This record gives sequence, structure tokens and C-alpha cells, in this order.
Amino acid sequence: MIRDPLPRAWALLIGLSLLSAALADWSDPGRLTSILILGLGLAKARTILATYLRLAGAPFWMRGADWVLALVGVLLLGLYIVG
Repeated sequence: MIRDPLPRAWALLIGLSLLSAALADWSDPGRLTSILILGLGLAKARTILATYLRLAGAPFWMRGADWVLALVGVLLLGLYIVG
């Protein structure tokens, strides 16, 4: 098992990217698939912020970043549904 958080985060990012690519490759993705891909993108952004920028060690800043990611996610979801 990998103990260093950077290679674990890298492996998680690769896995999330492969899952996003597999979902996007479906012939008729539909709304649910698009929403899942948006969620995977937000999970990747949180992984990068928490691990590579080391916000996991600063709970106040991580909480703020989570709020910003949530707001961006809701905004993008709203724009997707309206458009």
C-alpha cells in the first residue's frame, strides 16, 4: 500500500480521468452521464487542492475551497440544465 499521499493522489487522478473518458465515450451520454462527468471533474479539482496545494493541512482554507468548488459546480450544473 502506498503511504505517500502524492502518488496516491496521482493514481486517484488517473483513475478519475479514465472514468471520465469512459463515460464520455458512450455513444449517447445523456444528462446523467454529463452530470457524473462534472462531478468527477470537481472531485479531481478537490484532490489537487487538498494534496498538491496541501490545503488538507489547513482546514479553514480547505473548507473555503470546498465552498468555492460547490458554488462553481452548482453554477455549471444550472447553466447545463438551462442550456
